[in-house]
Amino acid sequence: MGHEGLDAKAGVEILIANTPEEYVEQILRLEKDKEFAQSISEKALVYVNDHHSWSGKLKPVLDAVHEIVK
Repeated sequence: MGHEGLDAKAGVEILIANTPEEYVEQILRLEKDKEFAQSISEKALVYVNDHHSWSGKLKPVLDAVHEIVK
C-alpha cells in the first residue's frame, strides 16, 4: 500500500513487502545477493533523481521554456 502512486518497478527499483515475513525475505535477499543489492540501489537512485528531485520534476518545464525561447 505504501508504494501506490509510485512508478518504480518492483524488484528493479524498489522492493515491496506486506508482511513481516516478506520484509525479512527481502532483507535476506539483499544480504545474500550483493550484485542484486548493488543493482537495485543504483536503479533506485536513478528513479528517485528522475521522478522525485527538483531537477527531475522541473525538467519538463525547462524543456518547454527552451522550446519557447528557440
